[in-house]
Amino acid sequence: MKLLKKSLIFLLCITMIFSVAACGDKGGDETGGKNIVADTDIVLAENGVSDYKILVPSDASMAVEYSAEEVQKYIELSTGAKLPIVKEPASAGDKVLSIGRTALLEGSGVKVDINELGRDGFKVVRKGNNVYICGGKDSGTAFGVFEFLHDEVGYEAYAEDAIVYDTHAKLMVKDFDKSDKPAIPERFMDGTMHTVDNASSYRYRFVNEYASSGKYTMYGLETYVKGCSAHALHDLLPRAEYSVNHPEWYPDGTQLCLSKQDLFDEFIKKITEALDTDRVGYRISLGQEDGFTRWCGCRACSDEQNRYGGTGYWLRFCNKVVNKVEEWIAENQPGREIKYSAFAYSMGFEPPVNDNHELIDESCRPHEKMAIRVCTGGFCHYHAVDDPNCSINKVMLEKLQDWAKITDNFTVWGYSAEYGHYLPFFDNFSFMQSEIKTYVELLNCQNLFMEYISGSNMTSFDYLRCYLFGKLCWNPDIDMEATINEFFKGYYGEVATEMRDIFDTYRNHVAKVDAANSTPDKCYNAAYYHADTDQKDKWTRTFVDNMIEKVNAVLDKCLALPDAERGQQLYNRILGERVCIMYIKVLKFDDFGYPAYERAAVIDQFEADCIATDTRSYREGHSVFEFIESQRSKLYA
Repeated sequence: MKLLKKSLIFLLCITMIFSVAACGDKGGDETGGKNIVADTDIVLAENGVSDYKILVPSDASMAVEYSAEEVQKYIELSTGAKLPIVKEPASAGDKVLSIGRTALLEGSGVKVDINELGRDGFKVVRKGNNVYICGGKDSGTAFGVFEFLHDEVGYEAYAEDAIVYDTHAKLMVKDFDKSDKPAIPERFMDGTMHTVDNASSYRYRFVNEYASSGKYTMYGLETYVKGCSAHALHDLLPRAEYSVNHPEWYPDGTQLCLSKQDLFDEFIKKITEALDTDRVGYRISLGQEDGFTRWCGCRACSDEQNRYGGTGYWLRFCNKVVNKVEEWIAENQPGREIKYSAFAYSMGFEPPVNDNHELIDESCRPHEKMAIRVCTGGFCHYHAVDDPNCSINKVMLEKLQDWAKITDNFTVWGYSAEYGHYLPFFDNFSFMQSEIKTYVELLNCQNLFMEYISGSNMTSFDYLRCYLFGKLCWNPDIDMEATINEFFKGYYGEVATEMRDIFDTYRNHVAKVDAANSTPDKCYNAAYYHADTDQKDKWTRTFVDNMIEKVNAVLDKCLALPDAERGQQLYNRILGERVCIMYIKVLKFDDFGYPAYERAAVIDQFEADCIATDTRSYREGHSVFEFIESQRSKLYA
């Protein structure tokens, strides 16, 4: 094989190819520890010509067809040979790359078992001249295609419009015999990946359950029984509808009164009506409401809480619901399987154990069909989960360990943003790997939803965080530093060094803040509080030494590169980082002592950059232009 070059493509409205430094064969995947797959003596393509076809099932779904098109596209970009995509049946003697559950696969002896691989796992196997790529479901087939392309042509996606691949005059078929599946079977993330970029999300190998189905096989919200997702208790029994006739159900400032039998009966009625209407959904979330940090304090509820603890009181109610719904299903929809989950959230995060870390009562053990959905907002997101010097995570980890003693059925609702301020740098990069390893090793987590910059599309080093999330959920043991370095090279190209310097500058400053404020007895949680606008001195300590101006000077230098060197997509990436740092300058203009006469120009520039980058929100539920107008009002105060 003769390796000619490695190319980086930016695909937005049109395809642009940038040459990167010439390189030899990789000696291994530094981000995942994968072994190089050896060449066979079978030619896949040579001098722009190939004998191969891409074979898909006669009834191929849109997602499988898309996977075949991805193989076709990158084999052509790599070798110049455009392989035809054909539907079964295959002709005798054809050399094929078989994508999905073809009849040829079924007769090949290659076994693809969804019970072994799960939804997103895959096999890539060569038998004779043919290569078979197939997953547990269509998403697994797509991820198998990405793996095949990675091994064959060096394909790596840093974003949908930043994909690298090698070019070859002669490309040999690899001797594939691999099987892989993610450490966390179901993984998805909101924010940018959901709001604007399903294509990158897919290439990061996580599936966004809140996006529509289609070529990206997103497995949309039909997985939840309609009305029974997230905070289903209040969604099915809304205060506005029931409080007039049942004010006793809704104590002021607390969760619902779970000891009321008529409330329980109505809740069961609403769930069974939903099951009767929606015959597709298979999940029901028994989630308490946001915004209430106390359980009901009536006599009956208080007696239960005194005996079983607050979480025990909650779980006993959930177990009762599951038992009653299962009785209804057995009678009305026999054979239907429902997955239930109950939030370990807010005051329900405390495990139902005694001082000896033993289950308080067997009635508090979660039902065997009900997962505990651990919500991790209470963690320090700066330190590693198992950092013995972090007073917050030391306690939180002990609680998770107690949960793991009483059940082995977990899903997780994680958090990865500062929800009051989306744009500034959020340093959870030391936390991420230990977080996901804990979910895998301690909780055997089967489903991870990472709540990110909900409803928005911009935060500092956004795509790096999403890329790492995808990698870690597949393999929590990646080399983080090597993976971060690889991302900067692939995503930022000509300005990788400068952008990495900015990233390191931010992290070094947050580390100084943490070192100055954390003690073994009291963690500062710098990931959040370094950007806490209610505590001005903390912001000042973080952004000392004129860091805003230093960062802006580097960004301006990068933005000034000629178009031929950076391209529009890279320009927008750099500009996005300027939006994030300029948000702080606009917000803290007076605190940092900038001249008052510059305020209008700074706000105007920030607004122009937000428009150019399509920045949507600056905090959860609030448009960035709402923020801009609030700052403009200070011009006339």
